[in-house]
Amino acid sequence: MSRIISKYCCLGIMSLLVYSLAANAQEQDHMMDNKQLGLLIGKTAEIKKESPGYWEVKYKDWLLLIITDEKNNRMRIIAPVAEEKDVKKTEFKTLLEANFDRALDVKYAFSNGYLWSVFAHPLKVLTDEEFIDAMDQVFMLAATYGSTYQSTNMIFGGGDK
Repeated sequence: MSRIISKYCCLGIMSLLVYSLAANAQEQDHMMDNKQLGLLIGKTAEIKKESPGYWEVKYKDWLLLIITDEKNNRMRIIAPVAEEKDVKKTEFKTLLEANFDRALDVKYAFSNGYLWSVFAHPLKVLTDEEFIDAMDQVFMLAATYGSTYQSTNMIFGGGDK
């Protein structure tokens, strides 16, 4: 009986190992890099300017910047929303509330004197679908600034409302 159990355990472990190796090989075949991302960007947006790891694009009549760091496995999609000096102090709480329940995968952030719509993600595991969805969300969050402050039609939870 113990021989049978050992045999099945050994088969089970070997099956898991083979599955794991196959899944890992498939992941490596589909890893995102600057070259693949550049091709995807060209299919989904109008490239205005590009250099290694950097694209300025027109997407749904909005400027988006896509920035990668292959060495550190990072990617960002950002869109300028407003100059920081033009953001009313009373809006700061609204921006933080939106980050909690309406911005979903995208967030509002301040940097270099501007309010930005920002999506950050590890580059290598980024799928085409995630990237396209992220572009939509970055655009929507920027475009709804001053009104609904949301990145999709979905609201997560409801925040303080």
